[in-house]
Amino acid sequence: VGVLYCTYFNSLYVWTEFGFVNAAALLKFVFPLLIIMSGMDISWTQVAIFFWSVHVAALLLTSVLLVYHVRLIHKGNTTFEANRKISNYNLGWKQNWVEVLGNRWYIAVVWPFVKSKLPHNGVEWDTQETWMLEAPKNR
Repeated sequence: VGVLYCTYFNSLYVWTEFGFVNAAALLKFVFPLLIIMSGMDISWTQVAIFFWSVHVAALLLTSVLLVYHVRLIHKGNTTFEANRKISNYNLGWKQNWVEVLGNRWYIAVVWPFVKSKLPHNGVEWDTQETWMLEAPKNR
């Protein structure tokens, strides 16, 4: 969320400060650090463009990681299991979220400080077979 705010406000500042788009402006946005280090433009606007590019890169990186990990949780996998096509621990999308974030997973998604009891001890995990046989009786 912080990266999103930084990118948004930095974009507003850069576009109001910079304004126009031409070949030189495009070069400043594509290679901001090179422009600063070469001495072609050492203005504060160019420094703001450099930080804007860092914020955009951070936004893209964190967005890709968020989508990747949401997909892993949704399918009940770890990275190791996803790479090897192992799906022994996939208990359905809702139970997968409960296993990771606890019984109040829907609140824990937006507020990480909420107390949300996990349905397991952290050492022994339910598989698809054990979930169907034992878990509904014990919960």
